[in-house]
Amino acid sequence: MERGILKAHGAMLAQNIILGLSYQFASWASVVFHPAVLLLLRSLLAGAFFLVVFSVAGGWRSFRPTRRDWWAIIIISLFGIVTNQLFFVWGLRYTSPASSSILYACTPMLVLFLAAGVQRIERFSGRKVTGTLLALCGVVVIILLSRDASAVGGSNPLLGNLLTLVAMAGWAGYIAFSRPLLQKYPPMILTSVMMIVGAIGFLPVGLYFLPQQDFGHIPANAWYGLFSLVVLNSAMAYFLILYAMQRLTASQAAVYINLQPIVATLFSIYMTGHWPKPIFYLGALLILGGIFIINYARSRPRLPQEQDSVRLRR
Repeated sequence: MERGILKAHGAMLAQNIILGLSYQFASWASVVFHPAVLLLLRSLLAGAFFLVVFSVAGGWRSFRPTRRDWWAIIIISLFGIVTNQLFFVWGLRYTSPASSSILYACTPMLVLFLAAGVQRIERFSGRKVTGTLLALCGVVVIILLSRDASAVGGSNPLLGNLLTLVAMAGWAGYIAFSRPLLQKYPPMILTSVMMIVGAIGFLPVGLYFLPQQDFGHIPANAWYGLFSLVVLNSAMAYFLILYAMQRLTASQAAVYINLQPIVATLFSIYMTGHWPKPIFYLGALLILGGIFIINYARSRPRLPQEQDSVRLRR
């Protein structure tokens, strides 16, 4: 395996360990801050940071997108930043970090659907369909289990898990549709622009809810949670995934998300002492088993579009 590919896999490994740990940190902030206010603070801080990064990386001298690319950047930012981050935090307000991370493990399933059904750069196969159905069964188990808050944790896990599924859909869209832009623009520049666009897009919503937030009684761990969302989720995670996706296909990158529920569940148990009921682990195994089948289906020749996109960076 060439060094560049190895580094890309290492970046995805680090990115998903970071995100696995961040579920618990983010949950501390999500139950104290109003979700829209939390995302306003996160987007403003992250947007300011990435504005500096954009300038240092070359700014407009290195970034001259076409009008079509601008529309793509705006749409992808709405998927991967505004929708994903808002519903992720909103969902964590009501469900447990373990449940949220398990549902996020379904991302490869949706990425496959987008790649095969919309972008048409992959093909469905019998094993991939079987894996998809198995993972869907796991989602059903988790959602049905959510009606019993004592089984998974959280104040309203059914609502929280449904909100998390919306966030997961936004993240899958980000993974699937950002790859063509990565063939044209440096990851640092592209990440910075997307984060700034996402901050601008979220500004009206956050400002509307800002007066409802009481800043006088916010515990220290909530501020730690905000810090983790800005530094870990917004900065490090986005850089790592965009770096990795210069070398990896969307499906290769998405499979690493299977690490997140393992890290998040173990860390949540360590921090809270709450063990989910056994049926929760059945749903988790169904989801992870389905994703395993999807991503380890029999190899098949690449389509011409995939061959071109891989050669472009080699």
